[in-house]
Amino acid sequence: MTRMEARQTDQGDESDGPESPLSTDHAKLQELLREHWGHDALRPLQLEAIEAILGGRDVMLVLPTGGGKSLCYQLPALLLNRPSVVISPLVSLMKDQVDALQANGINADALHGLMDPEERSETIRRYMKGETSLLYLALTSHGAREARPADGGPPGPRGAAPLA
Repeated sequence: MTRMEARQTDQGDESDGPESPLSTDHAKLQELLREHWGHDALRPLQLEAIEAILGGRDVMLVLPTGGGKSLCYQLPALLLNRPSVVISPLVSLMKDQVDALQANGINADALHGLMDPEERSETIRRYMKGETSLLYLALTSHGAREARPADGGPPGPRGAAPLA
């Protein structure tokens, strides 16, 4: 069974927040869906999740594997027409997502601890210049090498320095 729960943030109820781009440009959603993913329609619960995201609300979406969760944050990133950051726990998953997006004509990049310094710098440069629509960021992107406790001891859960 699938289920979507959306809860509103501190921004107040929907009427107080910004108007959802979907309410004014449903045609743009259909155009992007067709152009980049080759679909004519969304699956059940995707539209509700996308509308909640565009409405500035937090979303918890539970769907089975292959149920289209990724599209629910990828499509809003394109509709909002500004760079979006996706936190991902697995570098291999990030690579698959980025490769698929790039194959569909979407400027996506990944930033993780396995990259050499030159690759990381180039990825950050593209993001800062607005050339990246979606930036996948691994939780270890600023990994243990850079996170040091104030006392100079080894990084780790105890005393790890907060990352700026």
